[in-house]
Amino acid sequence: MATAVMASPPATPFAVVFDWGEEFGPYQSADSQAIAVGETERASARCLRSIADGACALDNPHNVTLPIVPDDPKARYTPTKEFVEAMVETFKNGGKMPKRVVWEIILGVKSVVDAEASLVEIEVPKGVTCDIVGDTHGQFYDLHNLLSIIKPPSDDHMVIFNGDFVDRGSWSVEVVLTLFAYKWLYPERVFLNRGNHETADMNKVYGFEGECKAKHGEMTYQLFADVFTALPLATLVTASQPPKSLKSEGSQPAILHDGHKRYFVVHGGPPVSKDGVKLEEVKAIDRYGRQPGQEGLMCELLWTDPQEMPGRGPSKRGVGLGFGPDVTRRWCELNEVTAVIRSHEVRQDGYAIEHDGLCITTFSCPNYCDSTGNQAAYVKMQDDGTLSYHQFSAVPHPDMKPMAYSQGFGFMAKPGTYPYPKLCAISNNSATLSRNKAHSVPNSMFGNSARTNANAPRHEPAKGARASRRMTFAAQRKLEREKTEWQVVPQLGKREGRRRRKRMPRVRKAREVERAEGSLVSGVSSAT
Repeated sequence: MATAVMASPPATPFAVVFDWGEEFGPYQSADSQAIAVGETERASARCLRSIADGACALDNPHNVTLPIVPDDPKARYTPTKEFVEAMVETFKNGGKMPKRVVWEIILGVKSVVDAEASLVEIEVPKGVTCDIVGDTHGQFYDLHNLLSIIKPPSDDHMVIFNGDFVDRGSWSVEVVLTLFAYKWLYPERVFLNRGNHETADMNKVYGFEGECKAKHGEMTYQLFADVFTALPLATLVTASQPPKSLKSEGSQPAILHDGHKRYFVVHGGPPVSKDGVKLEEVKAIDRYGRQPGQEGLMCELLWTDPQEMPGRGPSKRGVGLGFGPDVTRRWCELNEVTAVIRSHEVRQDGYAIEHDGLCITTFSCPNYCDSTGNQAAYVKMQDDGTLSYHQFSAVPHPDMKPMAYSQGFGFMAKPGTYPYPKLCAISNNSATLSRNKAHSVPNSMFGNSARTNANAPRHEPAKGARASRRMTFAAQRKLEREKTEWQVVPQLGKREGRRRRKRMPRVRKAREVERAEGSLVSGVSSAT
């Protein structure tokens, strides 16, 4: 049973996690929009200079298959199909790539996505299919299985990976390098949309930052973070052939553009905080070097969720908003979009057709975080715009728990914007109490002594990271006290928090904390 805990905020944006995927954050001031990264020099430029200076020479002690390596050690590498396939098998067997090869993959993708607009427009040629894959979240072995089902990208097969490649699962580096390598190899057949987890705030909390630093070092993580900001925000995919039928996924005739079906593929949802937002505005978003912020078009594209009620509503996540079926229809009709295909939320069957067929959710993490038991799915689009939905199940993987490299689930408040604690529900029978550092809690504290460190992952985080997460005696005592006051209980497939006592924890700004409690107490659907 997961337990809600109180925590003091360190000086970074906060996030709140429910034990099967609901998250809130990152909090910034209400009038903020996309936030520029405050570095004087981009990490990609520093890496290129390091290569030019000979500071990142190729070292291949395990003799793994390499891309085409030029004679000039300063020149760029060239990908091959044999290299990508061998790399995927290396990952499957627990190996890793040399750091220079990792940098070449990331820099190769950057050179491709830099030339793409924030809204990528593609057409599915005659005889070609296009698969839309939802969240993959570091579950490499499930991604490997999926690629064996749909077949890897090729000249007659396009694939759109719809964000949230990293975090949660403990093979995020392997997942994102696999997707980046295919994008590098097939730039006109593979398309990558940015998700809300391709952001610095999420990576700090949900494992990717710690994993990347443990496997390839600080500079590699900074390079990933830099290139994440260059990823497109959405893809508009149009059928090249007229539809065989005007029937849609819902009760109304399909919405067409010049007699053809087309779909808006985005991680969260369309920009619908107000009516009248056109595709041209999405295409014009300046995304480079920017984080999505708390509101604005970029935030809406990455964070919004559909709701059953008409109109707009506050988001259960605390960022973004909810949009109803009437809002979806107005936006689709305005932009001549047949349907919105999005991800961002767990669906027990792997997909869901909502809003009278105008909003389709696909989620591609089976048995999400080794705990939800859900099916996964992907969407296949034919050249005439016909959609079909295909489910797949989880496969075995090495004994490593989700978020094995996480720095902790602590609250993080940006200085000057949210200087007080908030509630947090913790997943997978672990918890944290942040007070400048994140500290881990023994599983035995939550009645799950069977899940101990006996099953520790093979690749543990760096020693310093483990030390920073050790629980002090005083923190243990405080958490035990809070455990008696707050509890998360399962109810018919959803989670809600329930107070055991009337006394509020002794924290500042109790009224605001009670408001946060309201988010925890209300029933929520599973989301990522």
